[in-house]
Amino acid sequence: MNSKKIFKTLGNVAVVLSLAFVFKKLLDMDIDTNLLFRSDSLAHVAWISFFYGLLMFVLCIPWKVFIKIVSGANVPFTEAAWILNKSNLMKYLPGNVFQFIGRNELAIRLNLSHTDVAFATICDLGLLVTVNLVSSTLLNRQGIKDWFGRYGFSHAYFLLGILAVVGTMIALFAAKRKDTVRGLGAKLEIFLKKRSLNAILACSLYFTLLSLFVAALFLSVFVQILRIEIAYHAVPVVLSGYMFSWIAGFIVPGAPGGIGIREATLTLLLVDVVPLDSALLAAVIFRFISIIGDFWGLLFAWLGTLALPPAGR
Repeated sequence: MNSKKIFKTLGNVAVVLSLAFVFKKLLDMDIDTNLLFRSDSLAHVAWISFFYGLLMFVLCIPWKVFIKIVSGANVPFTEAAWILNKSNLMKYLPGNVFQFIGRNELAIRLNLSHTDVAFATICDLGLLVTVNLVSSTLLNRQGIKDWFGRYGFSHAYFLLGILAVVGTMIALFAAKRKDTVRGLGAKLEIFLKKRSLNAILACSLYFTLLSLFVAALFLSVFVQILRIEIAYHAVPVVLSGYMFSWIAGFIVPGAPGGIGIREATLTLLLVDVVPLDSALLAAVIFRFISIIGDFWGLLFAWLGTLALPPAGR
């Protein structure tokens, strides 16, 4: 069995394990079934998860762009969508790293450099985190500052913490892969070209719109399912809270899919906007919806491969 088949088999096994963890998490969730499974609530859960899945389906576009910048390879959309959505399910595996490793299946399928694909993934995720951080801060700058002050530490320390975590990861990677790091350093020069800068700017705008759409879907849980009216002045606070909680769930190591971390952070951020129990319930319901949406994204990606089968399938 060649390396491509081995990697594909291991990837499929990881997806199966991810599915098992997902179903376990769904069963463990303490959700008011009477509320969630009302006929009107089911309709809202269906359309919110459907649109969440569509957003996951097209999430791969900036990753495609970074691969193009780094390697010059024009990856077909169906290839990128299939690999990203399949590896996305691996975020529910303990360790919270397999979703990133899984993306390198693309390198084997298209005979690309593993370093190029890994570097493109780092750039893609780094930009996504940056966009969410900037957007959430702009939407609710004073609120986030007050929140940090309320819980006894400066927002500057949080940013330094993020930099420390990222810096440590880079240092560990550099220590083990010195030759790879030299190659990555040379690739950084590519991003100084005008065409690359324009592409990164376009990706930043794209991620901003996607993040706003996802945050708006979370907002709709309050309005459509919990039937809680959100004042107009509080809408940016809710959108910002979701974006900021996504960052917290993403950067905290060891939390599969950010489960628990995101919900706790979101509840604390929205304590001045909605009742505590409502914020927690909305966070748990949206977690349920986003898991269903991840399956929608995988289904859309699979249907795309039927229309235009990716290499190696």
